[in-house]
Amino acid sequence: QVATDSGTHPPFLRNGALFNNAGTFLAQNNVGISFNGGTGNAFNNTGTFTRNTGSGTYTVGGSIAFNNSGTVNANSGTLAFNGGYTQTAGSLNLAGGTVSSTTALNLQGGLLTGIGNIHAAITNSALLRPGLGFGGLNVTGHGSLLSASHLSSQLGGPPPATPHGLLNLNATSPLGP
Repeated sequence: QVATDSGTHPPFLRNGALFNNAGTFLAQNNVGISFNGGTGNAFNNTGTFTRNTGSGTYTVGGSIAFNNSGTVNANSGTLAFNGGYTQTAGSLNLAGGTVSSTTALNLQGGLLTGIGNIHAAITNSALLRPGLGFGGLNVTGHGSLLSASHLSSQLGGPPPATPHGLLNLNATSPLGP
């Protein structure tokens, strides 16, 4: 099952609404999913959530928690998680896109991989695997690398011009709990 959000009017979540994605969700507009009141709103992803078109921002609005145990792909533009992002399993893959959040990305498990930018703090207990290519995985926010964090870096070859897996943390990053 595939759901495509490509319209100009956002879907609204309110009063404890849950959006459960176990299939494929394509985020193809520059609007997103909007918060419309109440508490307990959440987008639960156990399938595949992909931002694959556009150069603008697709926003999962404030007070909508995004819970991932599937796959999230940021292939283009920006995915903004303004109600929080928690990953317990699965993966967050950056393939040229950007991820942003007004709160820390809470990576409790799974994998953070790829090439792109994260404009948010991260609290990490996942496997970090920067993609092989130029630019690396760039985090512009506080990075807490907890004791369960792992880093796996790829080596492209000996010449300096050969791409390597690069993790660039542009803020204070304590190691450990």
